Amino acid sequence: MKTMRIYPLSKATDPPAMIFLNGSGEPIDTIFPDNYEYFESLAAVVEKEPVDAISPSDRFLFASIGIEKGKPFAPDANAKQLLSEAARAGAARSPANTFASRDPSARVYPDRAKANGFICPQMSRLNSSGRSSSVTPSAAQSCRTGKSFPVSANTPALSPTPTAQ
Repeated sequence: MKTMRIYPLSKATDPPAMIFLNGSGEPIDTIFPDNYEYFESLAAVVEKEPVDAISPSDRFLFASIGIEKGKPFAPDANAKQLLSEAARAGAARSPANTFASRDPSARVYPDRAKANGFICPQMSRLNSSGRSSSVTPSAAQSCRTGKSFPVSANTPALSPTPTAQ
């Protein structure tokens, strides 16, 4: 891995030195907050990432709640309360979509309860903007949740704060 070089093509004649970070043994919290803080984190990601890293449809949705690149995210108290409630609802919906999907393609065997951990096989047909003629935006969102929630938001053991037993 340390022989890999990643840099802009414009710097091919004088590539910058690579910096490798070792995160082994470092605590990491991958559990998304289930309150208003979630939207503050989302706004920080939108601000940090290049515009094209986020699909136009997602940028539109984010803008509808005041999250836009280059603009401060400053909802009023009422909006903060609504966003906090939305985060709690989303935190409840994600495991339901992931582990109790009504999508028949999620079942490994039709006569058993075993479900595919990645509930959306048709996700591979989505293009870079997360859209396909055969997959609705709502289904695409459920697919993204189903693929990411089990590995990023449902792992208390990765949290630096021990959970009560």
